[in-house]
Amino acid sequence: MELGYGYGPVFRGLRAAWRRGDEVFAEVGLPEGVGEGFGLHPALLDAAMHGDVADDQTLVPFEWRGVSLYSAGATDLRVRIRTGAVSAIEAVDGVGRPVVSVESLVSRPVVGGVLRGSVDGLWRVEWGLLPVPVPVPVPTLVSGAVSGSGSGSVPVRVVRCSVGGGDVVGGVGVVCSEVLGVVQGHVAVEGSGWLVVVTGGAVCVAGDVGVDVVQAPVWGLVRAAQEEFPGRVVLVDSDGSVESESLLGGVVGWGESEVALRGGRVFV
Repeated sequence: MELGYGYGPVFRGLRAAWRRGDEVFAEVGLPEGVGEGFGLHPALLDAAMHGDVADDQTLVPFEWRGVSLYSAGATDLRVRIRTGAVSAIEAVDGVGRPVVSVESLVSRPVVGGVLRGSVDGLWRVEWGLLPVPVPVPVPTLVSGAVSGSGSGSVPVRVVRCSVGGGDVVGGVGVVCSEVLGVVQGHVAVEGSGWLVVVTGGAVCVAGDVGVDVVQAPVWGLVRAAQEEFPGRVVLVDSDGSVESESLLGGVVGWGESEVALRGGRVFV
């Protein structure tokens, strides 16, 4: 606690530890009734690292390499840690069967209080109204995949996400795969202009209740593409109203990478 970790009861799983040279051996476990539904419970994995806690600084895992899970459902572990600037972890269950190994783990120190401050000051998404010009003609939108159209001398292509149905997990896979293929094809061609990816209900804006969980992951996918290819892709979430649809033709000219249209109002 003095070092700033502040673990709750589930994460206080270190029962015993011994040091031999640059190795630490530990016994860790979960409280009764905790642990179902995980390949390896995160609190148990966290407890496995507690034997190597430094005496004078707060360390947090930073880089993991070579993580292998051999068996699922363990509630108790016997752990061996090779300490140093780069650690390695091997853990077995109560009868000696391998459970997990980590080839290398780099931890970094943090200043006391930083973790608490990070929780208190999390970044949050706020949507604000954007004054917009008079609606301009909507680019030609073709049902299905991508449509081709022009906005002045700059080509604009629009793709609407298909609406998932039935199985949510399967729907996410289908929709994201379709969008990924379109985005990859677009950015691979120099001079292809702008790609506008339109979703429906993928984000919560202006009193919306819930999101379309099938389309929501598209925003994370496309944001990654925007980071790699700035100035090529715009994300738009539309409520499908006539007023909102009339604004689609202008989104590229607003200089925004993410836009939500609700009843003719533009949120960014």
